[in-house]
Amino acid sequence: MTGDEGDRVKAAHGPNYERLKQVKRRQDPLNVCLGNQNIQPS
Repeated sequence: MTGDEGDRVKAAHGPNYERLKQVKRRQDPLNVCLGNQNIQPS
């Protein structure tokens, strides 16, 4: 993910982004489930 794309994803999820990263790390650490506004596991 490029810097610009990462900023776009953060903006799309707003204040929930950090919490969603934590959920993603627990539920999908290998990033198997990805989508158009993918949240990278932290």
